[in-house]
Amino acid sequence: MDATRADFQYLFSLNKKSVVLDIGSGYGTISVSVSRRAQVVALDHTWERLSFLKKRCQQDKITDIIPICADSLELPFAENQFDLAILNGVLEWVGFFRKGEDPAKLQFQALQCIYSILKPQGNLHKVLLQI
Repeated sequence: MDATRADFQYLFSLNKKSVVLDIGSGYGTISVSVSRRAQVVALDHTWERLSFLKKRCQQDKITDIIPICADSLELPFAENQFDLAILNGVLEWVGFFRKGEDPAKLQFQALQCIYSILKPQGNLHKVLLQI
């Protein structure tokens, strides 16, 4: 829950009209921090984490986060919607539950999907977990 995990956001020009997709948002550490500067769609494949985030937003009166339960390989968005997409410790887990499929191909497919939903000048920020 350390808000400094989202300090990379200051590398990007964001404002309250910016729309950010936080893929693998979990409990919302990055989503909450970024929501102070932009509108955030917090996407996670685990409903329990999103339920926690939703309660956190209600308690803290945060209105700029929309939680969405979905798979990063099947994004429920139209093209050209987001100014920034964030993958923090997510890419290495893409396809983990899809046994028998090539992880590298699934990761490439996920990146293609994400790229398609970015606006023409949109950015993708990826952080790999250090294990």
